[in-house]
Amino acid sequence: MKYAEAARADCEARISDLIPTRIYSLLCWFLGGFALVTGLVVLHGYRLQWVQYLGSGSLSILDLTQQPNLASWFSTVALAVASFTAVLIYKIRRHRVDDYRAGYRIWVWAAGFLLLASLNTAAGLEDVTRGIAFHLTGTLILGDGYVWWVLLVVAAFVPLACLLTLDLRRSPGATLVLLSAIGCYGMAALLRMQIIAPGDVQAQEILTPVATLLGHLMIVMGLWIFARSVYLGAQEKVPLEKMAGAKKNRGSAAEIKLGVKNGSQEKHLQDTSQTCKTDLEIGAETESCHDNLADSSDTETKQSNRLSKAERRRLRKQQRRQNKAA
Repeated sequence: MKYAEAARADCEARISDLIPTRIYSLLCWFLGGFALVTGLVVLHGYRLQWVQYLGSGSLSILDLTQQPNLASWFSTVALAVASFTAVLIYKIRRHRVDDYRAGYRIWVWAAGFLLLASLNTAAGLEDVTRGIAFHLTGTLILGDGYVWWVLLVVAAFVPLACLLTLDLRRSPGATLVLLSAIGCYGMAALLRMQIIAPGDVQAQEILTPVATLLGHLMIVMGLWIFARSVYLGAQEKVPLEKMAGAKKNRGSAAEIKLGVKNGSQEKHLQDTSQTCKTDLEIGAETESCHDNLADSSDTETKQSNRLSKAERRRLRKQQRRQNKAA
């Protein structure tokens, strides 16, 4: 044998083991992602001081306002991880026995949507959408036509978000984190269309990519939180999911236990009463037997008193013979 036992397929890690199931693991991933976003902002701020070391041509990778850069790489990886997490959720959710309407299929669409978003950050589908919209309508509506891309994303995302909300209602933590991601994306879109315009132009250029990066981070964290909830629920280790249902089950179990206790007490009382009744019947039968014996002895005594002395002697002899024979 050329390989150890650890190389066998049954010893390898499962794909569901990639889901972070511990609270401190989720916290560490969030802090690491936030530190990475902060580092990108710091590199953007100090890029001009490194011209003599890196050269002016290589500074574009540190500039958050130009493409390509490190921020686009972070966005592509984050959205790809989010798409993969949606696939993991689908693989577990499809085995839920009470999902009669097959609501788990929405996670396939969510994975595809996130994969297209990851492709957009790498290839720039936004520019293609603006070009097609301008060719068909002949207008950019507002500014450079970015609003066409926003309308397309909203039209595709709103139905998907409504269906996902029905499935995410079991995990309030994941719902709040994903809502914060939507808020970050909305802030970035408003800044990009200059509907919200800070006083400083450079601040506006920085806030737009930072809000977008934080939105990507919140998307990943929200899906990981829900994936953790689904995974633990499948392993019957539900942390926060359906607490009301658990309380209801405990209440029904207590009622069943109380009913069993009352039933056992009632059965014990019935057995006790039946035993007492049996004892009374046996006592009554015993008393009746004693009465019958007493009556028979009295009858014999009366009969013996009526017999003569010789007859009584003969009767006693017969009784002695019968006793000896017995």
